Amino acid sequence: MPRTATIPIPPEKRNAFFVAVWDLACVGYFYRESLDSDPFFAKFGRGGQIARRHGLTILWMVAGAFRFNELAKLRTSDIDWQGCSIHIRRSKNGDSPFRPIDESVIEATRAWRQRFEVDSDLLLPSQHGTQLNVNVFNRDVMNPLGRMFGLRLSSHSLRDTAAQELLKAAQRQGLGIKAVQESMGHKNLGSTETYIAKQKARSITLDLQSIGAGE
Repeated sequence: MPRTATIPIPPEKRNAFFVAVWDLACVGYFYRESLDSDPFFAKFGRGGQIARRHGLTILWMVAGAFRFNELAKLRTSDIDWQGCSIHIRRSKNGDSPFRPIDESVIEATRAWRQRFEVDSDLLLPSQHGTQLNVNVFNRDVMNPLGRMFGLRLSSHSLRDTAAQELLKAAQRQGLGIKAVQESMGHKNLGSTETYIAKQKARSITLDLQSIGAGE
């Protein structure tokens, strides 16, 4: 059975959320949003290596529609830095294509690695050079960000958000759901259909004041 999709970042909060995340990735603090950042930075400090890595991790999660363990294992050798593409090793036997990645994400990552002289073949290593841990990431990053925006978030919320954005992008380009399937790394098209259907179902709202009207 496909897993039940978690809740994506609501469209009405998506722009403000990613403005804040880009600020975090590039400079390590929220300079374009009026956010109370003290609780978040009490542990990590303003503008530091870890704070910027948090932002980059979120950007990569959405850019590659990653499951967290797929991103945690991603290595610099999987990146075509000049061609702005990556080789994704999917964890559930899905396709593993080279796929394009936003040049801005590539450049922000390159700048972070150079600025802090990151000495690890892992693309986004922990402070000790090891793979990031999803439970720690949810506790230290997604939970505080969720509180800031009045949301309940986890790392998988980012993959759900990516699925919605991929579907919109595919429709704009006249492509079908198979393009989303490839981007998500689903082995079966049915998994992609179920994934998207569950998200759409979550967005249905009943107008209780109109029930029974006109019957």
